[in-house]
Amino acid sequence: MPQQKDNIYDKSYKLLLERRIPDMLSRRGDISVVRAESVAVDLQKIIERKPDFLVRCYDENGKAYMLHVEYQTRIDPDMVYRMHEYAALICRKFKLDIKQFVFYVGKASYAEKDTRLTLSDYEYRHNLWDIGHTDYEDLLASTYPEEVLLTIHSNFKGLLRTK
Repeated sequence: MPQQKDNIYDKSYKLLLERRIPDMLSRRGDISVVRAESVAVDLQKIIERKPDFLVRCYDENGKAYMLHVEYQTRIDPDMVYRMHEYAALICRKFKLDIKQFVFYVGKASYAEKDTRLTLSDYEYRHNLWDIGHTDYEDLLASTYPEEVLLTIHSNFKGLLRTK
């Protein structure tokens, strides 16, 4: 029954305040509004995401967090939005902190600015491991054969350039 009562209040407030909310927040100094336009939209959308890699990890203090990695071979201009969606979905489901990485093995340079989404009250970012900017010697020194194989995508410091 409380759910139905809450819905009545939601509807009442929506009808009462919908035209004045921008003015009221502006008067309080929370935002600056010169003009506001109504936007009629339903944001209901089925979002189905299957992470490339997702595990629960524990740090040295025993604190749990989710590790999420997406593998990319090309630069996707909407990747930061996709990673942001993943973060929201994963955090909501597991109620844990999240560490996210895009693991990039493409040829073009992946700019650090493409890992950030900056809004007025909120900033989101994910981590980037651009193999093309990783020193090949670091990868060759690894004890993990899988990491050594990544050397083919790494930075050879001009050793393989042809004239």
